[in-house]
Amino acid sequence: MRTIGAPNILLHHCFRTPKALRSANKAAANTSSAANTSSAANTTAATSGSVDLSTPTAAYKTAYNARKNKDIPALKRVLSKDVQDFLTEIGKVDDSDKKTLDDMLKELCEQPQAPNSDVRNEKIDGDKATLEYPDEKGSWKSMDLVKDNGEWKITIAKADKPPMDDSKDGNKSQNKK
Repeated sequence: MRTIGAPNILLHHCFRTPKALRSANKAAANTSSAANTSSAANTTAATSGSVDLSTPTAAYKTAYNARKNKDIPALKRVLSKDVQDFLTEIGKVDDSDKKTLDDMLKELCEQPQAPNSDVRNEKIDGDKATLEYPDEKGSWKSMDLVKDNGEWKITIAKADKPPMDDSKDGNKSQNKK
């Protein structure tokens, strides 16, 4: 089964069961692919913690500390619109237990994370960046970020997004060898 790739710092532990993975895939399929940028209206201005989005590393460290301190406004500020939309859709999947974006982020804050906010191999290419961070077990994982209105935010990797429907233009992928 193909799982949805998403910012690992945030979603690494959210989906532990096959049912949850299917729900996440369904939710992600409903999330607009045009949701890569965040509007000013979607940015939370008031946060209880320090928010530094000046570099990809600073954005990661902001997310790490916001999660550690359960600072939901700061965590929302460091997430791109596509991640916020993704989490919102996942929260709507289970009819018996609908959750808001804040509920999803509160649950995320309860999940284990790395003991420190170390980062390595930051690479910036225009308005896109990647870096590596350790998960709670110490394994290095990759994270994608996007620059939006001068601020670096955690995003869903373009290669990991659900495939677009090519049927409208007749281009079906073919695996000829």
